[in-house]
Amino acid sequence: MRQIPLIWLLFTILFICFGMYHFFQLTYSIPHYEWESHKGPDVEFASGIAEESKINLTNFIIQWNQYVDNQNRSSFWINLFASLTYFISAFMSVIAMFLPGEYNIKKTAKNMYRKFITSKSYNTFKRNFKRTK
Repeated sequence: MRQIPLIWLLFTILFICFGMYHFFQLTYSIPHYEWESHKGPDVEFASGIAEESKINLTNFIIQWNQYVDNQNRSSFWINLFASLTYFISAFMSVIAMFLPGEYNIKKTAKNMYRKFITSKSYNTFKRNFKRTK
């Protein structure tokens, strides 16, 4: 049960990482599609079908760019709210980690340090480290 503050620490780190990911996603957006019609002496739209296709393509590009704008806007707001909620969750998990009680972070750190100092691997390392000096 003394590992509960470490679990909160793990959640804090995860929430901060997720919040940073969504915060950086705020700057990304899909660019508009730009179509340049070629005008000049070499290009002529002789038939009505070709002119109609040009108009339909222009209308499609306008509608497509409106769709891209809507997607960029909704992506921005989704990532903003996700980032804020992850940061709030990280703050709340830090508070939960430091709450006074039987299993707070200070007692857990002291307990882990005591276990580490009395462990066989630490004593072996300490003994071998003294030999190399």
